Amino acid sequence: MSEDRLDEVRLVTGELCTRAVLRTRQTGTRAPVEVQMIAHPDRYEITVIDVGNAAEETPAQAALDVAAGSADAVEITDGPAGTGGTVRATWLYDDGPR
Repeated sequence: MSEDRLDEVRLVTGELCTRAVLRTRQTGTRAPVEVQMIAHPDRYEITVIDVGNAAEETPAQAALDVAAGSADAVEITDGPAGTGGTVRATWLYDDGPR
């Protein structure tokens, strides 16, 4: 993966973790945020999971916009506590499968 692509991965990971922490804080709990990073043969994938169940606010929506503009694919699904709690961002390798 090129250095530019790695910079995108770093940026999106930080943005999605910040979003998850904000959403979790809105619940009033101290639940942990889970981050999974997986190198598949054809792609690199990060998944951020929180326990929030709140409507998106401007800072949280901005993180999703950054992810959508940087990753090759972004999937938002429900998390352990409700709506939008799991975000998966995927980048294809520049030079094919590993």
